Amino acid sequence: MISLRDVHLQLASAAGPVNILRGIDLDIAAGETAALVGPSGAGKSSLLMIIGGLERATQGGVAVGG
Repeated sequence: MISLRDVHLQLASAAGPVNILRGIDLDIAAGETAALVGPSGAGKSSLLMIIGGLERATQGGVAVGG
C-alpha cells in the first residue's frame, strides 16, 4: 500500500524557490495498479522519487507498505 497526504516538494533555484508538487493526496492499495501520466514538467518523476525514498518531501506524509 502507498499513501501520500498533502505532499509538497519545493526546490531552490537561482530565481528563487520552485514549487514542484503542491498538496498531493494519493492512495494505492495492495494489488492495485496505477499509472502516472501528464505533460513534461508536471512532476511525475519527482513524485516517483518521493515514493521510492530517493527524494524527501518538503511537507506532508508518505507511507509505503503500511
